[in-house]
Amino acid sequence: MIGLFTPDGLFDRAGIVHRGQDELREGMAERPKVTTRHLLTNFHLTSVDDDTAEAVVCAMVYHGPITENGEPVVYATDNGRVIEFQDRYVKTVDGWRIASRIARPIFTPKVWP
Repeated sequence: MIGLFTPDGLFDRAGIVHRGQDELREGMAERPKVTTRHLLTNFHLTSVDDDTAEAVVCAMVYHGPITENGEPVVYATDNGRVIEFQDRYVKTVDGWRIASRIARPIFTPKVWP
């Protein structure tokens, strides 16, 4: 995931801000050890030109326990949440990269791991 960002990219995870790939890598390593899935939908491009683009992306996010053997996680959950990403993309020599991603909760459960 880190390589999807520009070297100086910004990721604001609901107020926890990481600047640059090194900070982003450290921040991801410090996250709770859980199984996580982001179901992304509704990529709404709000601005596009030859070298930049902006979009709003909706995500349904789930967290659950980790299994030791890689089997599916089976448990009841009510911790699904809807998050909105406000993205800014730039075209680089390596292709399109995320220059900025701001995540904001839209619907959130009472318990947030």
